[in-house]
Amino acid sequence: MCRESSHNSRPTPSPAVSRLNAFQRRQVEQQYEQAMQRMQAADCDRRQVHQCLANCASADPASVQYGEALLRNLARTAERGAESVPSRPAVSLAALDDMEESQDWGQVLKMGLELLWNSPRNGDIFARVANACLVSNHPHSALLYAQGGLKACPEHAELNRLAARALTVLERFDQAIHHWRVVEQVTPRDDEPPRWIAALIVEQTRRKAANSRDVPSEADVATEDDRPQRTAPPPGGESEPAAETLKLTPRQRMEQAITRNPQDETAYLQLADYYEQREQYFEAQQTLSKGRQFCDSPTLIERWETVSLLRAQQQVDSARQWAQERPTSEAFELVEQREA
Repeated sequence: MCRESSHNSRPTPSPAVSRLNAFQRRQVEQQYEQAMQRMQAADCDRRQVHQCLANCASADPASVQYGEALLRNLARTAERGAESVPSRPAVSLAALDDMEESQDWGQVLKMGLELLWNSPRNGDIFARVANACLVSNHPHSALLYAQGGLKACPEHAELNRLAARALTVLERFDQAIHHWRVVEQVTPRDDEPPRWIAALIVEQTRRKAANSRDVPSEADVATEDDRPQRTAPPPGGESEPAAETLKLTPRQRMEQAITRNPQDETAYLQLADYYEQREQYFEAQQTLSKGRQFCDSPTLIERWETVSLLRAQQQVDSARQWAQERPTSEAFELVEQREA
């Protein structure tokens, strides 16, 4: 029988979602099987099923089936009216904010999923859950929860942003561009969507050119710095296209260094510098967040705090400019939210 978890004592915060050993994984699978069996019963306690599935999905976020089952249970509860589902979270969202601030992604995921029972249409909770999955390198689950929240809040800026990022990681560029365009429409003063749209179009063009053995024209390319270059073929190899080698951009070389050695603190700092120089503070923040998962470094923490302040100020400035150009109640409300 599934039991509801207690929040009386929180585990020691950890920046990443912990991995399961074979025994723990089997326990999660058994709990999932029990929840599936209970869902078939006529007198099913759907709240208890939700708790079980939340435990499974937070324990093993790499498994999309747990999240899918949780969302199905929520949908069926709403359809059948089996339980009274409150419209407001039982626990304040401030608790999730504190966990995000401390990079406690495991707890963000666990509590966020539990809160969905009380607020199954709350886009902000879905966004926090999706972000926890994305930061923990689970893009499929991040996309699942982002899309789940978008069913209730199709114009939620952060959910569309997270869906776009997950789709980019999954190399589904057309869909990612669609979500970035929604973000662009909802937050017209945000300079992040047009940058990503341009970058994704460039990447699409580059890949199509590579597949057809053609080189993209200058009109198809945004900047020289953001696309890979092909070196000239070696002597005697002019007639053999396969002899060409790919020369990585500086950004790609830094990303490759992180992939090869996730504990290379210098690589994270260099990539964050690259983004910061271009005022891409969100990308710099995400890079440093990833570095903090693998490196116990005061330098990374200090840089992350600095970049976070810069991103917050950038968002405030964008909101103020939008309010000056379009003095509507929505614009002023956005300024108040960003300044809070």
